Amino acid sequence: MHSRRKGFVIPIILVFMLISHLVYMGIMQITQMQIKHAQLLKDYYQQSLQLLIAEQMITPHLETQEDDLSVSLFKSAESFKHQLLAGIPMGSPIFEDQQFGVYQQDNNASEIDQLYIFTVSIFSKQTYPFESSKTSLDIQIVSDSDYYTNQFQQYLLSQSRTEISDYITQLEDNDWQMTDYYEMMTPYHWNMSSPHLSHFIFSDGWVEINHQPQHIELMSHLHNQAFPIRSTIPLIGYEYRLFGQVWQYTLSIDEETVINE
Repeated sequence: MHSRRKGFVIPIILVFMLISHLVYMGIMQITQMQIKHAQLLKDYYQQSLQLLIAEQMITPHLETQEDDLSVSLFKSAESFKHQLLAGIPMGSPIFEDQQFGVYQQDNNASEIDQLYIFTVSIFSKQTYPFESSKTSLDIQIVSDSDYYTNQFQQYLLSQSRTEISDYITQLEDNDWQMTDYYEMMTPYHWNMSSPHLSHFIFSDGWVEINHQPQHIELMSHLHNQAFPIRSTIPLIGYEYRLFGQVWQYTLSIDEETVINE
């Protein structure tokens, strides 16, 4: 009887040792997987932190382009205004600013009293990119949606400064007549430019900067990680249309005769 019991004990012990070993190996494998998973999470958050820091260092370079857009748009509007008024013999302006003005024709050029009223409108489907910031130049932009819901010339006059509409009313009340009207349009494009940066170095890795036409691609690397993670910063582009109008007002012949007499 005792020998039979001893014969059962040894297999039971062996089975128990085998099960214990399997349990131990399973626990070790689970622990290693948890450690690996924790390391992957740590690496991911480290790479994400590098990306966030890089984005925060690049963003100010893009935001400072506000003045570049304002100055560029202003110069284009000024150049367009000169094209709009080319060939018109003008004297000193009665009043004038960046986008609106009234000129009297040079007396030496004609015996007929004439006035020229111009307005340069800037149309866009997009909002102005820096509306919440203080811009260096006061440029008025009209949205396409507002523009197309109204009649062409009437809307332009209603959106111009009150000096123009009031001045035209006074001219018409004093027998000045609109004898000519013409208009021009030209496109204007502006895109953010990429900062001259190629990479950022960190203690545990680096962020590579790739410049694309429409965006900046950031790739965050770690020294102990073979696979980078990516993010992009869009380079915003804006398309405007410069639209110019010139109204010519002439004092009627009868009024000029009365004045000369």
